[in-house]
Amino acid sequence: MVAREPTGKTYYLVDLKEVKFSVGWGKEPGKGIHSAKEPNGDKPIMVKGKAYKRALFMHGKPNETVYVTYNISGRCSVFQSSVAIEDSCACESPLIFSVVGDGKVLWKSEPMGPRGVTKDCKVNVTGVKQLELRILTDGGRGNGLCGVWVDPFVK
Repeated sequence: MVAREPTGKTYYLVDLKEVKFSVGWGKEPGKGIHSAKEPNGDKPIMVKGKAYKRALFMHGKPNETVYVTYNISGRCSVFQSSVAIEDSCACESPLIFSVVGDGKVLWKSEPMGPRGVTKDCKVNVTGVKQLELRILTDGGRGNGLCGVWVDPFVK
């Protein structure tokens, strides 16, 4: 299942400014998190054959954690997304996704893979000031370590 459209006052993370990020493969500041809003070239982010306009894409190296951090200022109560491996990636190692609020792990996936598998994520973020999305590339070789947060939002 892939994350549903939100209701109420909603903030998609692709529309928010990143506080900081670290991605595995040579991205310029402000371009490290690829979304369909600012795609890598003209290629949309695809999960299970569907393009997602608000997806966040991070490409890591073996045994490395990639992340992006946002200020949500304690004004939201829910973070929601699905996680997956991008359709065009030949992911050779499992990926582990986690949601961190103010330095505390709030949610963590089991190792994910192969392509075509999604996991829903809905987390209580009441009072959280900084929200961080992480992907750990769990060993293996360095090709195709492409994680996707499918249309992540807070409300």
